[in-house]
Amino acid sequence: MRRSLLTALSLLFLAAPALAQDPPPGIRLSTTYQTQHRPLIAVRPFTGPEPVAEAIDSVTRIIQRDLDYGGRFNVVESVPASLLSDPVDYGQWNSLNIVYLVTGTVTPQANGYDVALTVHDVVYQRVVHQGTYTLPPANHDAFRMAVHALSDQVVSAALHMPGSAATRIVTTRQHGDGNYDLLIVDSDGFGLRRIAGFGGQIYSPTWSPDGRRILYARGGDRWVLIERDVATGRQRTIDPGGQMLLAPASYAPDGSRIAVGIWRDNGSEIHEYDVSRECCLRKLTGDRNTVSQYPVYSPDGRQIAFMSDRIGRPAVYVMDVNGGGVTMLSPFVAGQASDYAAPSWSPTDSRVAFHGVWNRQMRGSYQIMIADATRPGAQIEQITSRGNNEDPSWAPDGRNIVYTSVGDGPGGLYIIDTETKTRRMLAPGSNLRMADWSPILLRASDLIARP
Repeated sequence: MRRSLLTALSLLFLAAPALAQDPPPGIRLSTTYQTQHRPLIAVRPFTGPEPVAEAIDSVTRIIQRDLDYGGRFNVVESVPASLLSDPVDYGQWNSLNIVYLVTGTVTPQANGYDVALTVHDVVYQRVVHQGTYTLPPANHDAFRMAVHALSDQVVSAALHMPGSAATRIVTTRQHGDGNYDLLIVDSDGFGLRRIAGFGGQIYSPTWSPDGRRILYARGGDRWVLIERDVATGRQRTIDPGGQMLLAPASYAPDGSRIAVGIWRDNGSEIHEYDVSRECCLRKLTGDRNTVSQYPVYSPDGRQIAFMSDRIGRPAVYVMDVNGGGVTMLSPFVAGQASDYAAPSWSPTDSRVAFHGVWNRQMRGSYQIMIADATRPGAQIEQITSRGNNEDPSWAPDGRNIVYTSVGDGPGGLYIIDTETKTRRMLAPGSNLRMADWSPILLRASDLIARP
């Protein structure tokens, strides 16, 4: 999720291909498809009048794809013709081993559509959710996000778990002339678009907790932080001081504060800054002549994960939000030139993802790893193994991770399901870097037309 100049320089040593090597004690390689029970779900083609047939088809296909991408269901590819009409015959659906069924109708309105959505529990022969939602026209920019919100409603109604379809991912793109772009893309890979550009460096954008702003570090005569309003494009400069900002900032869960690595003298230290009052810079780390970067808050705001080279090699640590109680989280083996950075804290629990290489002497590449912040020293799970994989960022569902991958197939942004280990390309481009996954941007409850 967060990449620094230190990481960029480290890539110079990754030109050689990785050699076959077994992970050291403390790291468990877990990169193959894990067979798990996932309930079978069917999305019956939505119905409605012929004039809105294209919108009806779009709603059906987007929901099917969202449920498939989310990883929590096995999605039926096609529905038998005998089951396409009402009433719902639970016995017939059950005979096909369907556990959940999604049905709906689309009705044209003056400014869009009313979508009646129903989620059925086939096994218990009951409706677990029913509601009518207002969507904008199919050619409106907000149409797809509204349908994504309905997909998340299906996940919530069936499994009582969060979805992550109604989200976007922000990333950077570097051009050959050194210029950088800021881009966003929907969680299903649709609509990659540029929202800002700069004739210099843009590092590590991050979403605000409410999803309305994006914060990133911008280089130039000096480094500053830029906070951009996504809807209006308005920007404000945040300059807490320092010669250079190499590490990005991350928002505290309440959005009022940020943690940021500020470069001073011969090192960088983690500071907290009150962005709501634009004041009150507070230093959290104090090791002189060391590099501490990549701060990211825990979901409850009580801890911060960060990278530091205080032991002579970059490693991932966790500390209390006041700077105390520092504990190493990434593995350490004496005599091995390990390198770990870019922590991303799961929004749903105590897991922290980061990228790392555990023996640079073997010229290994960065891989994505996951540790439990409540269990320092416990087994680390490595979930990628080929190519060079960096900058993980969790989805709001606490299940999927977006990251940058180069060298194992086409370069670009990929999403990996941390439970099944299946992955899909989100956006192609070896010059895409430093992705960050937004919080939920729209909920079905915001679209309710009537109960």
